[in-house]
Amino acid sequence: MNQLETLKLFNEKAETLKGYERFMESIHERKVEFKQSPETAGLGTITLQGPDKESIAACVLTIRLFIQKREAISFQNMKKVYDNLDTSQKNKNEFNQISDELDRYLDSGSPLVMSDEEANPEMILANDLNERLAELSNASLTSQNRLTYREIGNLFIYGDLSHTDETKREKLKRILSSSVGAAFAWYIFTGILIQIMICIFAVAEINQDVINEMEG
Repeated sequence: MNQLETLKLFNEKAETLKGYERFMESIHERKVEFKQSPETAGLGTITLQGPDKESIAACVLTIRLFIQKREAISFQNMKKVYDNLDTSQKNKNEFNQISDELDRYLDSGSPLVMSDEEANPEMILANDLNERLAELSNASLTSQNRLTYREIGNLFIYGDLSHTDETKREKLKRILSSSVGAAFAWYIFTGILIQIMICIFAVAEINQDVINEMEG
C-alpha cells in the first residue's frame, strides 16, 4: 500500500467511526452517579449512563485498526508514513504532536488502582474526574498498582471485546466483579475511546490536506 492509499484508508476508517451514531450520540450522556444510603456504609447505589456494550464493541472493531501495531493505519505506522512524506514540516509536526499527546495520555496513570491480592480490586477515584466523584483511598496501595489508560484499554479490547487473552480476561473479571468497579471501569474505558477518536479525527484533517497536495 502506497502513502496516498494509506492516508485515504485512515480517513475512510475515521469516517466509519463517525457513522457509529448510537455511540456518538450517547457519549453526551456519559456519567457515573452514586447515591449514598443513610442506612448502609459505603457508596449505596451506583448507576452508569452512556454508550451500551453493543455500541462500544462495534466502535472497538474499527478503533483497534488505529492502535494495533501490525495495522497499516496504526498511529505507530502512520508516524513512519509521515516521516517519509513529501509534505510541509508543519503537517509533520502537527501529526507528531497529536501522536505524542495520545501516547502521553495512554501511558499516564488512570484513577483505577488495583491491589496485588486475589480479591476485589481496590480503587482510587482521582479528584480530577469530570463528575468530581468522591475519592476512595487506601494507604496500603502505591502508585505501582495504578493502571495506565493503555492498560485499561488493553484489558477491555484484548480481554473481552476483540480478543480473549486469558491473563487480561481474568484481570478484567476482577475489575468488573463489583458493581462499583464495573461502573467506573466502563466509564474510564469509554473515556479512553473518546480520547483516541479525538486524535483520529484530528489526524484525518491533516491527512486530507496532504491528500489534496498529492492529488493537486
